[in-house]
This record gives sequence, structure tokens and C-alpha cells, in this order.
Amino acid sequence: MKIISSNNESFLMTPELEIELSVIDSGIIFSEIEGKIVIIVKDSEKMVSSLSAPSSIKIIFTYIDRPEFPAVNSDIRVKTEKGLSVKYDYFINAESEYELNLLNEILNQKEISLFLFSDIVVEQIITELSEDESTQLSGIMDKLNS
Repeated sequence: MKIISSNNESFLMTPELEIELSVIDSGIIFSEIEGKIVIIVKDSEKMVSSLSAPSSIKIIFTYIDRPEFPAVNSDIRVKTEKGLSVKYDYFINAESEYELNLLNEILNQKEISLFLFSDIVVEQIITELSEDESTQLSGIMDKLNS
């Protein structure tokens, strides 16, 4: 993902998103906020502060073909200038129309907001998918839609 900018902007917390964030200690969530698909990275305050101002962010999409619960793994890797490297996984249910729509919309958005979150938003990082990431996700979506 190409990092475009960062700021301290927050987002409107919906009751559903608040519940979803309350049940995880650390991880990522894909969600729709104000008509845009966003990625929220939740972790401890110390970790989120350490991830502030990352030097690179990479997302890898992998289709997991299983007869019972096919999924798409979204593997986000964040690196900082101080050498910290952290990986978060999010499994998207390939049978969930809502979650597949989130992935489709990511392909249609030029910019994606990635929020670093502990109990509050510490930082919003505006990113865009690289050409390789976009091609990878597009290929998976083609496979799922066929």
C-alpha cells in the first residue's frame, strides 16, 4: 500500500462497530464508515503508539479454498522507521455477501483509510493499493464471482 498522508482524524463510531471492536484485543477489522471502506488496526495503546508514522504498509490477499468455509485472508504488514514490523490477519468469509462487498468496494476506492486504534483513534493513515495488491485482489474477486 502506498502511504499518501497521515493525521489525527477520527471516525464516527457506530454501535455495531463499537461492539465488534470491543470483542478483540488486537487485530484488524474491515468496515464501512460514512460510505467508505476503512481498515481499523486495534492493539494496545503502547503498540499503536509504536506503529504511528509507519514507513511501509503492505497487504496480501490470499484465497483459501475450503469446502466448508472458503475465506479470503487479508494479511497486513506494518513496518516503522525504528525497525518494528507487525503482521495482522483478517479472514473474510467468502460466503458473506456483506464482507465480499467490502472487498469489491476496496477495488473501487482510490484511497483507503487505515486507522490505528486502541481505545481512541491515534492516527489515520491514508493509503492506496499498489498495482500488485489491486491485481491480486481483483483476481480473487474474479474467482469468487465466477
